[in-house]
Amino acid sequence: MRTSILCIMLVVSFLTACQLLDTYMLPTYDQQIQHGKQLFYNGTVDTPACSGCHIASNSEHRLYIAAPKLVGISNRAQVGQPTVSADEYLYQSIINPGVYLVEGFPNSMFPDYGIHLTDYDIRSLIAYLQTL
Repeated sequence: MRTSILCIMLVVSFLTACQLLDTYMLPTYDQQIQHGKQLFYNGTVDTPACSGCHIASNSEHRLYIAAPKLVGISNRAQVGQPTVSADEYLYQSIINPGVYLVEGFPNSMFPDYGIHLTDYDIRSLIAYLQTL
């Protein structure tokens, strides 16, 4: 009887641990991209959506473009700033928008993304931007 109770307790403990593991699993890269896309188009309570100023596709047209188009941004980052990786270029551009300015556009980006977004949020935005 004692052995049966011990086995049941072990099984329950194992199942509980598995459930906790599922709860705290890291998101997949696809989930991270989707999170970044959601942030890009919707922003957060404390931050504006990137899509308010940036265009993310060649099919989208506006009369006035407040910020550079982001289609192909990873490739342009590599060419424009060959001494840094595309990841680093995008990261710095989000947390310190004045560090790399695109000719013809003022430094008018929301300056506090680095304060209001988590590192995961920023990395998710980068993951999404690299799909453009």
